Amino acid sequence: MSIRKHFIHYILVMMVGISFFSCSSEKKLTFLYDVNTEAFLNGVPEPPSTYIIQSNDNLYINISTINAEVNALFSPGAGNSGYNRPYESLSGQYISGFLVDDIGEVEIPILGKIKVGGLSLKEAKESIQIRADEYLNDATVQVKYLSFKVTVMGEVRQPGVVYNYHNRLTIFEAIGMAGGISEFASLDKTTVIREYEDGTQPFKVDLTSKNIFESEVFYLQPNDVVYIQPQKLKNARQNAAMYTLFMSTISTLLVIWRFIDTQKSSN
Repeated sequence: MSIRKHFIHYILVMMVGISFFSCSSEKKLTFLYDVNTEAFLNGVPEPPSTYIIQSNDNLYINISTINAEVNALFSPGAGNSGYNRPYESLSGQYISGFLVDDIGEVEIPILGKIKVGGLSLKEAKESIQIRADEYLNDATVQVKYLSFKVTVMGEVRQPGVVYNYHNRLTIFEAIGMAGGISEFASLDKTTVIREYEDGTQPFKVDLTSKNIFESEVFYLQPNDVVYIQPQKLKNARQNAAMYTLFMSTISTLLVIWRFIDTQKSSN
């Protein structure tokens, strides 16, 4: 009987342990955990840093004049509404966009090759405008990103690439576009990987803290990668089915053991 009691005690301890490890930390799953409902955050996040155009960026460049025939040379497929239908799909953006080559140049019909790598959008627009004014009368230039995409990986419900069509994108918006976090997310262990001309740099951020508003990666940039690490308890949770089968088997063996022992005692 003593052995049986010890065995049952051992099983109970295992069950409590499994239950403990299957519980996710509330803090790890809560954005801005250290902000209470009465808190007031002084100031606002700093404006996003200016993104510098790099090689392999895909740009939307539109040059319009009062001459419809000239406009067609720069924006094939543009309708009377002013919208460029070739840009409505990702494949259309790839085909119709202006890709920045390895030396930072784009090639525009009539205007030729223009250096835009290392410039901001505003600077690139000004540079193209100067060239356009040499060839065209009353030209208006627009330059936008077609490749403002961010990859969200790890413990989100829909990992993959998200596309931004606004001037800025916060890390919270990107996670929301990826379906939000999973039940295994460890928000205090999030990494943002950012590309630069001379390499990449990882940034460790804690999304449970209000300090995220002061981070230089609060506003994401094109080609950023956001990775949310899993909690250490993930493996235990994923193995829950195995643990359940194991406990069920042990319970069955205990019932059989008790039945056999009862039979022996009655004889």
